Amino acid sequence: MGDPVKSLLVCNTFHGNAHYCDPLVRLLDRLWPGHPEVWFITDSGRIRHPNTVATPTAKTWTEVAYRGLLEIFRRVGMPPRVYWVHEDLMPIHPCAFEDFARIEAVAEKRDFLRRFLSEIPCRVRRRFQRPPVSV
Repeated sequence: MGDPVKSLLVCNTFHGNAHYCDPLVRLLDRLWPGHPEVWFITDSGRIRHPNTVATPTAKTWTEVAYRGLLEIFRRVGMPPRVYWVHEDLMPIHPCAFEDFARIEAVAEKRDFLRRFLSEIPCRVRRRFQRPPVSV
């Protein structure tokens, strides 16, 4: 293990949606420069991103998530914060990431050990607007 990890963005998926994950990382790089280190947890080995944990013998979503998190923490240590995002909730538009500073300030003030956010706070967009960045 190298330098301590400040935070992780953990994305879970199943094999049916794994093909979205590699393009999502490229999109995230454009929409959120300096984002936390990204890790994927999946039941298959179809994701090429180097920070991927596959748990092919897991049978349920919770088992995939549990085994995957244990493996990530074994590899990189226990980070002070984890952002948990499903692959279908990753941002595809510019987001109000300044909201994270406020969320983290409250969490640290209240001494939360972990925060799992179900989705990143994104500005409301028209429903069928084309994403601004191509992957």
